[in-house]
Amino acid sequence: MGKLFLFSIISFLVFISSCSDSPKIVPVSTGWYFWKTTLDTQQTDFLQAQALKGPVYIRVMDVAWDDVKQKTHPVAPLRAQRFPSSWMPVVYIKNEVFYHLDSTGVDSLSTQLLQYLSALVPYHGWHTLQIDCDWTVRTRDRYFWFLSCVRLQLPKQLSVTIRLHQLKQKTNIGIPPVGHGVLMCYNMQLPSNLQTPNSIYQLSILKSYGAYIDQYPLDLDIAFPLYSWAVVFRNKKFYSLVNELEEEACCQDCLQPMEGNWRKVIKGFTCKGFRFQENDELRIETPSEEDLSEGIQFLLAKSKRPTHLIWFHADEPLMAKRKKLLDMYEVKK
Repeated sequence: MGKLFLFSIISFLVFISSCSDSPKIVPVSTGWYFWKTTLDTQQTDFLQAQALKGPVYIRVMDVAWDDVKQKTHPVAPLRAQRFPSSWMPVVYIKNEVFYHLDSTGVDSLSTQLLQYLSALVPYHGWHTLQIDCDWTVRTRDRYFWFLSCVRLQLPKQLSVTIRLHQLKQKTNIGIPPVGHGVLMCYNMQLPSNLQTPNSIYQLSILKSYGAYIDQYPLDLDIAFPLYSWAVVFRNKKFYSLVNELEEEACCQDCLQPMEGNWRKVIKGFTCKGFRFQENDELRIETPSEEDLSEGIQFLLAKSKRPTHLIWFHADEPLMAKRKKLLDMYEVKK
């Protein structure tokens, strides 16, 4: 009888544990951002397989302003052997571009962008173009006019990225003239801020925008981070970001633990191609899987429509480190 009772307790605890690993609310699909300048055959095959499960957004170029030539120019266009029709191109436009353009310049930019894009990723297949821009009150009218111009010329759907602060300030900052957006649930604060514990992602910050999410009129999918980085401060001033810094892969006796996720360099070393100097202070920012999952659940519960979950970004080492989280939210089709 005792053994049977003990077995029942153990079985119950295993059941509870297994349930805790499963999300209560699941997205309609999971997709990916790919944010590199080169796309090789192996990555292409992987992303093509993912496109059968959910949306795949591929950064194809940035658009910046050239102060010398006084005009816009493409930056780091994607180098890829092929661009499957199921993918969606993303163009990142620096907000400063719209500081310099009048209405005629905005018209020209929309035409030039689409011409350049059609040569880079021909129109024959993909169905949605996404524009990524951290627009402000100052650039709102020109950016929205740009989006309207693109919509008039583009025989495809148009979507945009939405940042959390743009939810809150929608009265002043405006609602983009498109039908769909992706809410970026990362890069929540400036890394240069000494006071923030994690500039990539904080669950408390995400939840503080709950009311604004409820009131936002665009249909939104959600994007969450898989990445981490070390924020380097030199002489108490922001100096650099070092992506995916693994403490165990660094000089073992070079880092001294400080409070929380802070480390102090006590002996100079080189890692990830970066030279750390003695007395540099590092803030290691790695969003926890528990906080990411709770944030996903929080937003899915608020959604009034089927929602796609998009991971930033598709990178094999990142995916290996986050396998448990990815498996938890993988939607079988």
